Amino acid sequence: VTFYQKLLGDDGVVDIAEALRGNKSCMGLSLQGTAMGDRGLTALAKVLNTTAITWLSISDNEVTADGIRSFAEALKNNTRLTELHLHDNPIGNEGAEAFADAFQYNFTLINLYFAQCKVTREDIRKDIKEYLKRNRNMEKQLWEDSWKSSEMRPWRRAKLMVVGQGRAGKSCTVRSLLGQEFDPNMESTIGAFLMKTESKQNGSDWQEQKEQQSFAARHAAGLYLEKLNMVRGKNKDDLAALSDGEREEVVKHATIEYYKKNRKKKVSGDAPGASA
Repeated sequence: VTFYQKLLGDDGVVDIAEALRGNKSCMGLSLQGTAMGDRGLTALAKVLNTTAITWLSISDNEVTADGIRSFAEALKNNTRLTELHLHDNPIGNEGAEAFADAFQYNFTLINLYFAQCKVTREDIRKDIKEYLKRNRNMEKQLWEDSWKSSEMRPWRRAKLMVVGQGRAGKSCTVRSLLGQEFDPNMESTIGAFLMKTESKQNGSDWQEQKEQQSFAARHAAGLYLEKLNMVRGKNKDDLAALSDGEREEVVKHATIEYYKKNRKKKVSGDAPGASA
């Protein structure tokens, strides 16, 4: 839900906060540039832990250290918020200190943006960066433990295949799910058409996914390569340094080599003396 540059003021944000109390559908909220101050943020902090919000932007507002203290206190018991945009708020060193203190109890927040916030103490900046690094490493470790363990964990991904006779309206159905207008002149799909989509609100707001891969996709690719033992001299640090495009090429190459190798084994096993 976005209220980007809507001049809500504290009164408007207080109303929004009350409406969000106990809401489990809204996972992202933008209050950027809404003329919100400490009173509005304090109201939001009171209901934060009753919501499902994982992404929040309160940047470009009038929040000071007083409002941040209330929010940081809520973060100590929060296990959902993973990304917070705070930049362009005059929180100062005192506000940054409040965040650093909250990180002693919060292990979920992995992305925090607080540029142009009048934070001049480099030691506080360094502490916050170290806490964020710790949380990211913990999330990565969770993925690795899940990969090696037989314990079931939510992947939040699925494949959907729409099949049927030609000219039955399959492509138009997909377009409708994505909120796109009906095109009576749309040509029939030849072969198959692949598309990545994402939904953040109980399947009611499907959108075509951008090309940039998520953390889960990048990390899964690295684990996949390690499991096949076909990284060809690249260690974990090398993999982490790859861009999405480079990592995708490595995955593609490793997959091809894997199937080539197994195909040769199968052919030689089924027919002794035969060459692949």
